Amino acid sequence: MGDITSYDLLMLVPAYMVFLFSFVVHESAHAWMSCKLGDGTARYFVSLNPLPHIKRTPFGMVIVPILTYFFIGWPLGFASVPINYLWAQQNPKRFGLVALAGPVSNILLAIGFIFILGLNLILVTKFGLWNGQADITYEVLRLAVNLNVVLAVFNLIPVPPLDGASIPCLFIPVQHMKSYLNIIWNPSMALPGMLIAYFAFAGIFRTIGIPLLLMLDSVLNLFKGFL
Repeated sequence: MGDITSYDLLMLVPAYMVFLFSFVVHESAHAWMSCKLGDGTARYFVSLNPLPHIKRTPFGMVIVPILTYFFIGWPLGFASVPINYLWAQQNPKRFGLVALAGPVSNILLAIGFIFILGLNLILVTKFGLWNGQADITYEVLRLAVNLNVVLAVFNLIPVPPLDGASIPCLFIPVQHMKSYLNIIWNPSMALPGMLIAYFAFAGIFRTIGIPLLLMLDSVLNLFKGFL
């Protein structure tokens, strides 16, 4: 961790708000999809209110994102919503869709924030509103896009406890679901899975995430040139 600057402290609150909103949308997407497909266990979490999610995993939703922000410059964390094991076992394709809903929500958020970022560029450039506050707004929107790309890519890594380990349930026959769920939901798999995901993510993000973000930079610079 480097020296903490006044800019770091200034950006902490908006960065955490971006993190909180992105994670709550991700978990709410899981909960909403499970309710729609027949498992109402997570009904309480179909909400953009962050409190239910914070109460369920306070360490992953408050402490970890603040620590990671100061250590790596990104607010990252973890959360989850409850799923009925028996329902998942009997409905593998539906459970796979529930798992897929989280990363898809982050992809849609990233696209939405890109449009907002473009609108912000139009406003500050066309109407001469570029100032310190506009700079912060631009950086927060960039962070929102980048964070949601990271969340989508990271969660698609096929190791437990990430969503990517549950998405294959779309293709697993019912008779094999119990054995598969016993593996990916085994608590002892969580730490090895996260370590594998952490080391795999660097390569995956270099291959997928960084080109996407570089392409976004190119589009934004081109967009600025037309304004």
